[in-house]
Amino acid sequence: MRELLATREQNLLQLLELLQTKNFATFLQLQEAMQVNTRTLTALIEYSNELFYSIRIQKIAEGPVKLILPSNLSVSYCYQKILTASPEFQLIELVFLETLTLDDLADKLFISRSTLRRLLRKINKILAMRDFQIDPSTLDFTGDEKQICNFMIHLFMEKYSDCTFLFSEHRVQFVEKIIKQTMKKRAVPLSFPDFFRVKVWLLIIFHRADRKVLKPSVSQETYFQRPSFLSAFSTSSLRSNLGFALKSNRYLDFIDAVISDGFIFSYQELLDKADQNPSLKERKQKFEEIIHKIEAYFNISAENFLDKILVDLCNVSNLQIGPPYILYDSQSVFIREASKFNSSFIQSLQDLFWAVYPHLKTHVLHTYIYILITHWPNLLSELRKNAEKLAISLVFDSDSEHLDMIKELIQTIFPHKFSVTVINTFENLTQLPTIVSDEIIVTNIQGLVVSDKTIISFSLYPTTEELENLFACYEENCHKKRL
Repeated sequence: MRELLATREQNLLQLLELLQTKNFATFLQLQEAMQVNTRTLTALIEYSNELFYSIRIQKIAEGPVKLILPSNLSVSYCYQKILTASPEFQLIELVFLETLTLDDLADKLFISRSTLRRLLRKINKILAMRDFQIDPSTLDFTGDEKQICNFMIHLFMEKYSDCTFLFSEHRVQFVEKIIKQTMKKRAVPLSFPDFFRVKVWLLIIFHRADRKVLKPSVSQETYFQRPSFLSAFSTSSLRSNLGFALKSNRYLDFIDAVISDGFIFSYQELLDKADQNPSLKERKQKFEEIIHKIEAYFNISAENFLDKILVDLCNVSNLQIGPPYILYDSQSVFIREASKFNSSFIQSLQDLFWAVYPHLKTHVLHTYIYILITHWPNLLSELRKNAEKLAISLVFDSDSEHLDMIKELIQTIFPHKFSVTVINTFENLTQLPTIVSDEIIVTNIQGLVVSDKTIISFSLYPTTEELENLFACYEENCHKKRL
């Protein structure tokens, strides 16, 4: 949804992402990559340092441009600040939360009515791709309610560390109460992140109901066959606690359906629902096929975790309505960083998914891979053992015991990243081209040159900078293989 942003904010996002890749180190490289002039890029860096404040983009004359992050913040903070500063996203938030006239909204945004109308036209043109818009006459959302709720959930969770302050304390307490009672009834514990996500989800659904937009559209009979999520609450109790009119039990059934369709709490419940739902049954079978392919391909076992992984994947597939982000695609970033320790790992997972789901959208694929990596215990440690290692040779004018120490040091600091060969069977340096088969030589011999080999210089005991140079070589090799 970065298309909603003004040009300056879109350029700022591009600058942030180029700096995160670390492939563009100098001002000139950034300027060429972004296709902007010197004045524009300088102004953009100044604006970013004003907007982000604690996070700075540091420009050194004739030197590198670096993103400087304090220890208590990550780059996601920058995306929060961009969302906060954007009049487009301010407008969307105000329309969702409040009932306003055109004049009220213009005053809150400190813009004229004509500017507001232009802004609405721009926003609606982009939101239409998600099957909803803002009605200029009522200043309320119209269109696909699932898409509206999905969009607002991700906007609030991406913009705020805790968005519940946007809703009344009474409403928040009520939502927490029904979640706790439901989980207690099902004997299912919820972690804090899961509890928080469900809370935000319900707050937004109830807020839409408060605006009298949600309308049940599926027959009651379908829902009466399911266990009722709100069976412990009478219609009168809900009326008094929610603070808006509930016209019929069918409305309660609609809320029940939203929850029941969205969550599976156990493997047995998955089996029961799959028997009644051919689409869910097919997805379960395909996920099971993918997991078995992963087991065979990487020679690992999911036997003890298979049931839970299937439940988690099916839950995620039920909730896939649209992209799970607004500006900051955290799951893609997660996958990009995870791929660094094993360049072929993510690509192999993608290929295995695409073999079963050939038309899977990228954001859905990334979500599934994220779930596999984080919900499959010991998966990363097992894969790390089988990770591709970069072969290097140690050539030192020192004794073999010292070389063994350097080898052990490299393998301790960088486990499962390097395959180290000690070279100490040569009589003179001219023999090295025929003895060393690895492309990289680590040496303390100053000025060593070997044809078609990369030379990395070490002290007798390598400094932090020298070890960083070795790791940079590893990352560059991984990057080349990904390309």
